[in-house]
Amino acid sequence: MWGGISAGFPFWGADRPPACGIPELELRCNEKNITTMKINQVAYRVLKINREDEILRIAREDYWVGLCPPQYMNTFNPQIFEPVDGYKFYTFTYGCTDASTTIFGPKAFTCKEGENGPGELCNGSVTVPVPIKDSPPVWNTVALEEQLKKWI
Repeated sequence: MWGGISAGFPFWGADRPPACGIPELELRCNEKNITTMKINQVAYRVLKINREDEILRIAREDYWVGLCPPQYMNTFNPQIFEPVDGYKFYTFTYGCTDASTTIFGPKAFTCKEGENGPGELCNGSVTVPVPIKDSPPVWNTVALEEQLKKWI
């Protein structure tokens, strides 16, 4: 048991050695008795583990305090995690130039030789799976920020 979360295989940590689980699924309990895990060096809070339905609900620690994370990393690994029906993906872009806000469609920009497209105009992006039923309007950043705490 980690911070009130009960889990068996494929998770490991505390008294369970790495051989008792998948290496990427180590659970830890922090000083506030909150269950955490790291995926690709990004810290997550473990909100719930439903062993019967095989559902892991996690929230990125860096988004827990707001929409501006210190790292722009996608950590959804389809080799470890499988998205379930009823989710869609949001992509948050960061450090974009003003020109990127005017790009609306695939034909609305031209690339210099060696460039890959509109991603060149931003410093980073993060893609997040979001339950469709909980999706707030994307233009409502306050509601979006609150929902991120529930499903990132």
